[in-house]
Amino acid sequence: MELGNHTYAVLLAGGEGVRFHPLSTPDRPKQFLPVFGDRSLLQQTVDRLAGCIPLSRVLVTTNLRYESLVADQLPGIPPANLLLETAKRNTAPAIALAAHLLCARDPEAVMVALPADHMVLDRSAFYDTMAAAVDVAVRGHLLVTLGITPDRPATEYGYIQHGAPVPVARQPTYRVARFVEKPDAATATRFLAEGGYYWNSGMFIWEAATILAEIRRCLPRLAATVGRPDFFTRAEAVSIDYGVMERSDHAAVIPSDFGWSDVGSWEGLKALVEREGLSVHADVQRYLDTLA
Repeated sequence: MELGNHTYAVLLAGGEGVRFHPLSTPDRPKQFLPVFGDRSLLQQTVDRLAGCIPLSRVLVTTNLRYESLVADQLPGIPPANLLLETAKRNTAPAIALAAHLLCARDPEAVMVALPADHMVLDRSAFYDTMAAAVDVAVRGHLLVTLGITPDRPATEYGYIQHGAPVPVARQPTYRVARFVEKPDAATATRFLAEGGYYWNSGMFIWEAATILAEIRRCLPRLAATVGRPDFFTRAEAVSIDYGVMERSDHAAVIPSDFGWSDVGSWEGLKALVEREGLSVHADVQRYLDTLA
């Protein structure tokens, strides 16, 4: 399912994967590890885009120290599509640079910003949701996030509360009423009972020009230095959620259900594997077997 000639993927692959110690290390963090089978989470994220976005329009943002890992694991990615962070500054600077470069490359560019270390079980539903998100992002000039329909009162995720429906959408889409930090168990239980709350997946779809304009409005100091050779050493460290999405009047959420997991912890991975009957890499299984 082609997502259009102006759609680009930006994979966020700069994390250090500290919650997956001891398999994940600062020199080889979680996104570069084979967890489900022999392909790393990063490689599986790219595999998932096959037929939707060609490799020539896949960009990877990562720390400079991981340049060779990305090149080894993704030999089909053009070198110019590798955006190297010289300092750890969270997601807003990485997205700002990607949007800046894409606007120069293609003024009609649409960004699909995805973490490089998540799991999606239902690719067909994922494709349908992505297509709907690209459509509403372009027609409504909205910053679209994918909200995962919760199946339990999880406390390890942030939540998104939906507001008014977006009329131009071809799949149920809502304005974001508010973002909520990770709640306690009682609050998460109340969210499920009330309805209208979704887990924040950290997946975003927007026009490059639209997100860049919102970065200029919400984070003017960051925007003023984007594109400079010393950008990452000067940029403020801030997430795109806190820096832009929570402050924007143009945020929208699409309720989504495509078998998502952020593979965020060993305990969470063990529960996912047992619930879905998944096979994992032998090294991963050996460690899971040590958990109570």
